[in-house]
Amino acid sequence: MSPSTPGGPIVYKSGRLIAEPGKPIQLVEEEAVTTPSPISAVSRAISHALKAYRRASADLITGKYARLKEYVPPQLREPCHIYVFVCTDGVLVRYDPAGTEEPKVRTTKIPQSIEVIAPQMSEGMVYLSADPTTFVPPTTGPGFALLVVDAQGNATTRQHLHPTICGSTQLPASFVLQPAGTRPPTLAAINNELTMFAHGVELPVNSLAGANPADQKPFILRSKLQLQVGWRAIEAYPLLGEEYWQEKFAPLWAEIDILFSAVHAQAPEIELNAADSLSAERTRYARILTEFEALLSGPEEPVHQFLRVHPHLISQSFTWHRSKLPFGNELVSDFVFREPRNDYLLVELESPQHELFTKSGDQRVQLIHAIQQTSNWVRYIADNKRTVEHELGLVGISTTPRRLVVIGRSASLTERDRRTLSQLMSDQSHLTILTYDDMIERAKANLERLVGSLSLQVQNARLYYPKPAE
Repeated sequence: MSPSTPGGPIVYKSGRLIAEPGKPIQLVEEEAVTTPSPISAVSRAISHALKAYRRASADLITGKYARLKEYVPPQLREPCHIYVFVCTDGVLVRYDPAGTEEPKVRTTKIPQSIEVIAPQMSEGMVYLSADPTTFVPPTTGPGFALLVVDAQGNATTRQHLHPTICGSTQLPASFVLQPAGTRPPTLAAINNELTMFAHGVELPVNSLAGANPADQKPFILRSKLQLQVGWRAIEAYPLLGEEYWQEKFAPLWAEIDILFSAVHAQAPEIELNAADSLSAERTRYARILTEFEALLSGPEEPVHQFLRVHPHLISQSFTWHRSKLPFGNELVSDFVFREPRNDYLLVELESPQHELFTKSGDQRVQLIHAIQQTSNWVRYIADNKRTVEHELGLVGISTTPRRLVVIGRSASLTERDRRTLSQLMSDQSHLTILTYDDMIERAKANLERLVGSLSLQVQNARLYYPKPAE
């Protein structure tokens, strides 16, 4: 085994490789070898070429192609050890995460066929056969299960999947080998980042049989998966001469691989976005709601400033709005929204940290103050309607506009508190009291009617809603 560092000479060491399922390869009992067995010219060329390839890839995705980093394969995005197994009839290359170690290229000669080594080093994922048309790979390698989970959380396994790659130990007879300098052709290649597409139909919760077909929304789920294996990528090559592994061409191979990977990864996304023109908007709104919810654990002012930038979280039908609109010399509203037909909404924001009721069920002073604030605004408008319309621009405003108080979090409310709130709103004309969680739920429901589900959030996945066929 000859481990080498970027830019350094080949260092010969003896040791024992431990390849366990689900774990990176371990090299133990490393000792320097003063009189190593001669390493072949091909092995030496592969080692130098892959070092240069890895170095060039790292430079490109942190520099010239930094914007494409998310689209390149995992073995190029993160530091990896590269293990090169030069077999009797081919070359197997395995990329393992280096973690905090300095990445190295380790090359060794194995007196066995690549047909034998490939499944061993790929944990049963890659098989090479002299006759792949008749070869049937076993289904004992790593895989994943498709589960169906009902409303009660009970899971049922529908299918086990074991993805494998089966290739030939030789290039096809019709294959024209390009001149030295082009990237060496692969017999098989796979990286541990699989893309899965699933089709389904989204239905309303507790929908009744015979529900309106318009409520049924077909969707496509695109998800990235990683298998529980120890490697990031496996590549198999035919046994070519050293002239095909020239170090000086490695930067060009790296650039070609990065560009090809980016095009290949983005092609389905472009196609799905074309079928679902609202995909980007859905992603944007989901991000906005997530960012807003994160602010609710802090003080009031950042919440107010966020809502100034995203007022649609308060009102989804406004035609005009103002923040910090004064009513006289002493009264200042947090927001005023004008909605269709000159229907105005006056908004008072209180801290999300405030509780609405005491343990005995009495209104807390912050809630009483917030309601009184909105009553004072209404009284000022009734007493100064002409001034409000002409000087403040609230044309056509009623003397009893709608009022909204947003305060606290839903988790602080008991069922008794909810009943008290309902009664409180019934007793006062045009008054609505919401927690910030209530406001988010209302905003989400309205946005989902426009752009599709924001609630179905799946790790490393995106939902697309294709336009119905005309």
